[in-house]
Amino acid sequence: MEVHFRMGHIDLQNLKGFDVIVCPTDRSCSGSGGLDTKIHQAAGPDLKAALPKKKLYQAEVHMTEGFQLDVDHIAHVAVPVRDELTEEHNVLAQCYHNVLMTLGRTDIGGQHPETAVMSLLGTGSAGWSYEYSLSGLWRAVITYHREYHSHGSLKHLYVYYPGDIRESLLERYTRRASQAFFARPEEWGVRLGSGLWYALMEHFDHVSFNNLPMKDFIREIQRFFQRKTGTWLCGDTQVSVPEWAKFCSGVITPQFANLAIPVLCSNLCKLGFPANRDAVNFVLPVTLWEYSLTLPYEILPELTDLRKSALELTERKRILLVPGQPYYLTVFHYKNAPDLVRDYSLDAEEANDSHYRLSVKAAAELSSQLGYAPKAIGAALCGYLKKHGGAALEAMVRKYASEEFHY
Repeated sequence: MEVHFRMGHIDLQNLKGFDVIVCPTDRSCSGSGGLDTKIHQAAGPDLKAALPKKKLYQAEVHMTEGFQLDVDHIAHVAVPVRDELTEEHNVLAQCYHNVLMTLGRTDIGGQHPETAVMSLLGTGSAGWSYEYSLSGLWRAVITYHREYHSHGSLKHLYVYYPGDIRESLLERYTRRASQAFFARPEEWGVRLGSGLWYALMEHFDHVSFNNLPMKDFIREIQRFFQRKTGTWLCGDTQVSVPEWAKFCSGVITPQFANLAIPVLCSNLCKLGFPANRDAVNFVLPVTLWEYSLTLPYEILPELTDLRKSALELTERKRILLVPGQPYYLTVFHYKNAPDLVRDYSLDAEEANDSHYRLSVKAAAELSSQLGYAPKAIGAALCGYLKKHGGAALEAMVRKYASEEFHY
């Protein structure tokens, strides 16, 4: 499901293309609110007869036909007036959650709504702030994707907001990198690492990743994957992660690097995320299906690296910060000593001699503790780490390294 923000008010006379409109109402569905009143007037008198005779619970959703409105369905949701109790129990967030979950599984007369339109709930006479409403909406959207994966019928959600919302507040949500994960190719089903896909979605759902350049987006995916698995996501990845096994096997294969990441980058392009928006683009064919992705040239090196083997990628890209000489990392380090890789390695292209200088005394004492001559220290670090743990190694390096030793 993709979320589209639109400034202004919903035009009830021009709802062509929408399957459902969300009607915020009170528990009695009285039609006495702002948008509620307008929907009742536009839908006609038959709507009143289709509403429930008893009061709805707070945040309960009731579906009716669209009647004279040019939509198939109306989703009436009981939005409470803001007070300390409703705010404490996140009732407004529950309203959004119930709406999306209902629309995701609705089947009325054999029809499944794919496109819905709504305003920001509760921001009128109910007294909820824009910030609280946006926060509740976004939590519900993330939950919808996590729970339904690719099984929910709702594909597009259009959210209308008033023009006096602070631009900085709206950008917290419109510029979220997690939106790249909302549009997942239907052909994939539960394949291609759906568990990893949605784990990454929640990881990137933070304002710190807003407006993230695409190169950094790919690198952050790699960092996340490496922290979770101890290896790189690349052309020969074959790893099983139990916590990603919901609705799928939990096995991550090279297809995720070769197909999923380019699709995610393409989704970011559609959201306007590339740092250099005037960059010349290239077309990347996705051979599994009959379509292609248009991506900026600036990420071509990163996409090329994704197709390489773990050995090619790690040995060429990373070296360990050790005294005496550069020590290139192997797959063994990534699988068995991820903390060592994270804390004591850097890109080979950035390295120079200053990264390996220790005082004579420091090198001698460090060598003595490890039991190796200074030039062979790198080969012993993994063994030491396995025996004593990463904290001991870090403490030792901090104690004996000179100021010229960078990490």
